[in-house]
Amino acid sequence: MEIKVKETFVSFTGNINIGRFSFFVDINDMGVNLSVDDLVEQVIHFPRVSLVGEPFIERDDLPKFIKKAKKQNPKIIFEINTKGTIRPVGLTNFDNIIFNVTVQLKNSNLEYDDRIKPVILNWFNEASANFRFVVKNDDEIDEANLIVREFGIPKARVFLCPKDEQVFDFVMSRAKYYGYNFVPNFRKLLWEFDGRNLK
Repeated sequence: MEIKVKETFVSFTGNINIGRFSFFVDINDMGVNLSVDDLVEQVIHFPRVSLVGEPFIERDDLPKFIKKAKKQNPKIIFEINTKGTIRPVGLTNFDNIIFNVTVQLKNSNLEYDDRIKPVILNWFNEASANFRFVVKNDDEIDEANLIVREFGIPKARVFLCPKDEQVFDFVMSRAKYYGYNFVPNFRKLLWEFDGRNLK
């Protein structure tokens, strides 16, 4: 059992659950194969594990990794960040798993069918996932509104994230107007090197 890992590092979460001490695992097709057992040994001593990249490219071995880690540390929290285009398998029976879905908008330059998978987004919605939209103008916020309404996503689990510092106040005001949460990407905006070099 192996998982393709691009890198691992220790830092603080910067999206949605901000400032949480966490062990990060970047799962990526460009990574190298790392055995599930070796990865488990790295993560079990941390209170939280943040999976980034696209964790669900490892649909088969990801649940095995999480199961083994939770067997050794039942209190460990897994925060799984995804674009919401690949449906998870075998993760519904675990406690302490947080799904954060960054929904791709038109500004991603992807075709609608490549970025919006209704069956998969519905699955995440039923799994009480958080939904994050990176926006910079009213058109992008309108698109986010359409997706929220189409899939019946509760506003309490919708997060608007400013694309850059120039639209910080604008996006915050729109989040307040629509009753959404506001979450800047602190790891991108404030923490050079994702906080990895902090002493």
